[in-house]
Amino acid sequence: MTDIRIRPAVAGDDDALLALDTISWDSSSGFPSFREKHRETFFDERTTPETIVVAELDGVVTGYSRLVPKTPIPENSHVLGIFGLAVHPDARGKGVGEALVRGTIERAREKGAHKLALHVFSVNDGARRLYERCGFRVEAVLRDELLVDGEYVDDVLMAVFL
Repeated sequence: MTDIRIRPAVAGDDDALLALDTISWDSSSGFPSFREKHRETFFDERTTPETIVVAELDGVVTGYSRLVPKTPIPENSHVLGIFGLAVHPDARGKGVGEALVRGTIERAREKGAHKLALHVFSVNDGARRLYERCGFRVEAVLRDELLVDGEYVDDVLMAVFL
């Protein structure tokens, strides 16, 4: 049996998270421009250990989510967002993603959020199904919102009330 542990990130996770980000990234789930900025270190001024929820499978970092305020506006402070989520390809289908999303929902509750939102590419069917299993619902579809690898992609806004 596999042991999945969800925990806050620590500064010492930088190398493992950078390696995970590199191996798990593809253009159907992430922005190429963002990927280009994160080649040498995972943590930076916006992505700090305090913003990252880590998933470990049998003691190895195999997933993460980035949990941050959706906007800097005080009137919107009750809404947190998942801006980045990755699971190692070898850990997919083993419950890591679902445990990570549920752990991130719990962390958002602990922070006092009323709502947790995220954006997902319309072509990322696996992620959309995962979020739906965890209670997220589609709130909006922004048609042709993104241009990725020369193709227009819809941006799907999903949220769950906590």
